[in-house]
Amino acid sequence: MYKLSEIAEKFNLERTILIEALIDNKLLLEGHTVKKLGITYVDDRGIEILYKLLLNNQNSLSEKISDGKKNVLNEYKHLNEMEIKIKNDIYSMKEKIFALDTEIQKKNEFLLDYQEKLLNINKMIVKYEENLLIDKI
Repeated sequence: MYKLSEIAEKFNLERTILIEALIDNKLLLEGHTVKKLGITYVDDRGIEILYKLLLNNQNSLSEKISDGKKNVLNEYKHLNEMEIKIKNDIYSMKEKIFALDTEIQKKNEFLLDYQEKLLNINKMIVKYEENLLIDKI
């Protein structure tokens, strides 16, 4: 018969984990544990049962952790895909903005050229009117 503290030391675990395992699996360990003067003792068969229970719990815990990691990786993969899509959208929008900006510059140059021509025409009209007025006098 071994004390819980000795078993915990052998398994390199905390006593609380062993106590939880004893409580959770009370029926399985019945007949393999004895409590004397506040100290719990476990026989060899009880230690084997505890070892298997703790090993299974550790495996299921590591599976849960690996599943959690997979979920997190899938989420990051999804976020990464979204980031790539957003970057592509931004790039295409920048191209559209550049094309529109170029078109605006061309139209602005056309308007400036048109305004200059109108100004020249107005100057010619004013000169023509001046000549008409001078001729009438």
